[in-house]
Amino acid sequence: MQNVSREFNYKYYVNALTGNVVDSISNSHGGLGTAICRSPYNCQQYIDTDWRGGIFMDYYLRAHTSSRLFETRTHFPRLGWEGSGKITDADNDWQTDHQYKTTAHFHMQNAWDYFSAYPRYWRGPDNKSKEILVWVAQTDNVQKGIKMEFADNKHKRWLLMVGKSGTDFYGTVDLIGHEYSHSFMIESVGLVRQGQSGWIHEGLGDAFGVCVEHYVDGGNPDWSIGNDENLQVRNVSAPWQSLNANDYSEIDYSKNDYYNGAIAGRWFFILSDGEPYGNTPWVSGIGIDKAERIIFRMFESGFVTSNAGYNQIASASVNAASQLYGVCSWEVTQTILAWNKVLIYPKGNCTTASISSILTKSFGIEIYPNPSNSKFRINLSGTPDKYLVTVFDITGREVLNPISMVDKTIIIDVSGLASGTYMCQVKNSNGEFVTKKVIVTH
Repeated sequence: MQNVSREFNYKYYVNALTGNVVDSISNSHGGLGTAICRSPYNCQQYIDTDWRGGIFMDYYLRAHTSSRLFETRTHFPRLGWEGSGKITDADNDWQTDHQYKTTAHFHMQNAWDYFSAYPRYWRGPDNKSKEILVWVAQTDNVQKGIKMEFADNKHKRWLLMVGKSGTDFYGTVDLIGHEYSHSFMIESVGLVRQGQSGWIHEGLGDAFGVCVEHYVDGGNPDWSIGNDENLQVRNVSAPWQSLNANDYSEIDYSKNDYYNGAIAGRWFFILSDGEPYGNTPWVSGIGIDKAERIIFRMFESGFVTSNAGYNQIASASVNAASQLYGVCSWEVTQTILAWNKVLIYPKGNCTTASISSILTKSFGIEIYPNPSNSKFRINLSGTPDKYLVTVFDITGREVLNPISMVDKTIIIDVSGLASGTYMCQVKNSNGEFVTKKVIVTH
């Protein structure tokens, strides 16, 4: 016996003698559709879809599998979610049809996969079974920007509203990754979105947004939020370029969460990529993969409480790094020094003396002539190793390609550099580095 409803198609197996239903099988099935997503992914991508049987016989934008649970619809505010209707395609080959919606759907898929992949294994907002509803604006200014919030207690669903205004579309992979992380931080430890905890939400939300984009693209991390759609919402590595706080001395309680939260994002950048220039302490960085494991472990292991501010988040990161890499390890030291760089001083198991011990270098360098108008020589003292020489300008931009140093003496040609002050860094294979100021005059 077969029952066909408006949307679903079931086969029922009935005992002919008793009339009892002994089994039922749904003829509905999911699938992988293909769609051409918006910039910078202007090529065919696979998107998770579901099949509607019954009188419809088409596919719609819903991921409903053992690994993903979310649906994308068009945002009609007066109709609400249930009345907005499904976005469908007859053959699951979407091409550029409904491109804003398929792009948002694709990036929600990426954010979901990032959090559920090794070494995080966090499935969905609550690591259980809560669904995410992705509501994409049909017309301009229906929803400004992008926002993630808990939809309702009855169905235990989260709602992501993605806005559009003219050519501005807020469904980028890093912005959706940022918003997805709010559900993670709330579901894991109950982190509230007010006061300093609200700042943490936005700063670490940007950090997670960078991580999701890095997970999708690989290569060097992109530290600008929203730039895939030319939005340039925030610069995580240089928050002052977005008129946000650079360190704790610039905290302003009259400003919004994005302004004050930028400090957490910049800490994450420094921990990942390092900042071997400017005011001490110089930080070499541990790489984005290790850094993101630290911020995830902070929440996963409950080192963060619901009303956490900067001091607790900083200490939580030290505890997470210690749990992952060992007490007073190199990674812990870099975590502490990165916070110091933004004028926050966490408490932890590492004393100042132990940090100084770890930072004691196994080599030294001498640079002369300094100032120089054409070339300078680096003399190295210490254990034979593979060293890398890098020259930065005062903004931290590399101005010469990194040079391998195999002997204890090397000559660096700076004749092509403009007159000014630069930083020369020599790093060994263990990640230890020495940085010295050099002056070029012509």
